[in-house]
Amino acid sequence: VNDGETVSYVKVSLMNQRRAVKTKKTAVVAAGEEPQYNESFHFRPPPEMDGVHLTLQVHVASDSNSK
Repeated sequence: VNDGETVSYVKVSLMNQRRAVKTKKTAVVAAGEEPQYNESFHFRPPPEMDGVHLTLQVHVASDSNSK
């Protein structure tokens, strides 16, 4: 992703079955060839652990004002 000014971030979601229990995202960084996201997130899992998993989504936009 090198077309002009691009930014990216990662969205981390704690899922229970197909429902998001908690969602957090990294800070927005410049999207180069190898962007680095050096952050940690802490989640409290629900008491019932069946069907609980994490999803990671990488979002890229042409600038910080794009959606």
